[in-house]
Amino acid sequence: KLYVGNTEGTRTAPPVPAPWRARLHVVLVALVLVLVNAPKPLVIDDPVYVALAHQIRVDPTDPYGFEMLWGEVPEPAFQVLAPPVLPYWIAGSIALFGQEPVRWKLALLPFALALAASLRGLLARFAPGLETPLLWMAVCSPSVLPALNLMLDVPSLALALSGLALFLR
Repeated sequence: KLYVGNTEGTRTAPPVPAPWRARLHVVLVALVLVLVNAPKPLVIDDPVYVALAHQIRVDPTDPYGFEMLWGEVPEPAFQVLAPPVLPYWIAGSIALFGQEPVRWKLALLPFALALAASLRGLLARFAPGLETPLLWMAVCSPSVLPALNLMLDVPSLALALSGLALFLR
């Protein structure tokens, strides 16, 4: 256990936040992440992953069985680096919510929750006492907050950090 000194010269453990408060921060930061990004238009590579999702809806056994305009000439979809986990998730969102990109982005909430929970767990392990402010700073940082689109970046970070947190636990 870590101990810190106080004014009387005795040693006490740092305060531990209540479990419900820690969970509340995880849920709130995940909601902020998703709600801030949901109204953004489809940008950069988002249309590519949406095209993969539409192909999955047409033929779930062949997610890369079409050509797409990537660059100046049509190319096989398999040449676009995209592991199928997120395109299948987006395809499920399209099936549930129809042609509503805002709803597709709101469906990324489980990935945001996984990111926030695993990050908070890692911060509690490596920066005890500072996990809550560091969680908010990390998720609201310029490297995470604007990056939650229909692209692979934040969901893959969430899955990687979840795996690391589970490994360390």
